[in-house]
Amino acid sequence: PEIKDDLISLVKERKASAFDPTNRGGHGSTSYSDWFRMDHGDLWDIPCITSNRYEPYLAVRYCQDFPPYQEVFTGYGKNKMTQIMQMRQSGYIFSQVGGVFVVHYPHLQSKNRKVWNKGNKQHKQLMETKTKGKDIDWTKYKRGQVDKIFVEFRKWLKHKVKDEARVGMCKDSQNDDEKLWI
Repeated sequence: PEIKDDLISLVKERKASAFDPTNRGGHGSTSYSDWFRMDHGDLWDIPCITSNRYEPYLAVRYCQDFPPYQEVFTGYGKNKMTQIMQMRQSGYIFSQVGGVFVVHYPHLQSKNRKVWNKGNKQHKQLMETKTKGKDIDWTKYKRGQVDKIFVEFRKWLKHKVKDEARVGMCKDSQNDDEKLWI
């Protein structure tokens, strides 16, 4: 679709949806119900963030002080969300724009995503056991390695980036630590 009305028709026909509707953390801070009612070009400030896993599509003006992607997050996993976390802590606000949308065309999983998914089945099974997988070295999997780097990133963010957040976490925000493998 090229215009909002066509997109709305596709959503009503269940031929289009929000990006990855199963990932509430990834896009849950965006108010799709408000977006449908917004006029083209109107801005709606997002009042709070529902998850540290929030990774919206961004349109930003370049500035040398703009927080970059953290280069340690390569391939797949946590690159966009860590940038949003740093932006939030640095005082950026987030707004959604009425009438503006991006279409993501589904594609096969990338090689990096396939590597990321290795161990998912074993992880789910072991989380149901008495030890909850605490006796496994999850860093032998890409996801465990990235989670370990993420824990270090959070420490760095807390101690090295001044907290000037103007957009807080929502009262009912997700406990994203439950998603970590380590």
